[in-house]
Amino acid sequence: MQDPILSVLKVQFGVETPENATKPDSLKGNSAASKNVADLSFTETDAEIQSAIDNDLEIHGHTLVWESQSIPWLNNYFLSLLVRLLELKGNDASVTTFSDVDSSAYYYDAVKIAAQLGIIQGTGSNLFDPNSKISRQDMMVIAARAAKAAGKALPTGGTLGAFSDETSEASYAKDSVAALVNAGIVQVSNGKLATNRLPHSRRIGSYPATDLE
Repeated sequence: MQDPILSVLKVQFGVETPENATKPDSLKGNSAASKNVADLSFTETDAEIQSAIDNDLEIHGHTLVWESQSIPWLNNYFLSLLVRLLELKGNDASVTTFSDVDSSAYYYDAVKIAAQLGIIQGTGSNLFDPNSKISRQDMMVIAARAAKAAGKALPTGGTLGAFSDETSEASYAKDSVAALVNAGIVQVSNGKLATNRLPHSRRIGSYPATDLE
């Protein structure tokens, strides 16, 4: 970080929000080829943060995951974290995994466990499409199914009528979204759920093509 931006920050604000420097698109490093979390590069990010520290600037955190600047394969980290956090174990050895999930991928075991527990079912033809982006509502469906697999009770029978974009939810996701919102696990703002900001991913299971629009 250099002048004139640095001078303005020091005099007028006293705080910096790294933003792009901390988003996945800026952290690719060698991971673009390896598709491995361990190969993300924080070199430029560390330099940005260190510059703020050296100039007595406070650092205001920013989201690591940002839709348009997210690395597609990194979305599988969400599934991996859920499986580990809830300590999920596979229950059906006859269900292996998908033909397009490499055994060397960091998310391989998580995908296999999730498939065995019925949390995900893929796109059909034994495919998972691991490099596609995932919508917020699909993340909620996966989270709700994972909670059920772990024996965690979620509210049932709730509605989303209080939100102005309630009708934009795909039919397959409504119950899961309602359960997580009513449980307080998912927080919303401005009266909108905005859970379908990204194209609907079919990786969680098979559902009508009309729900993919």
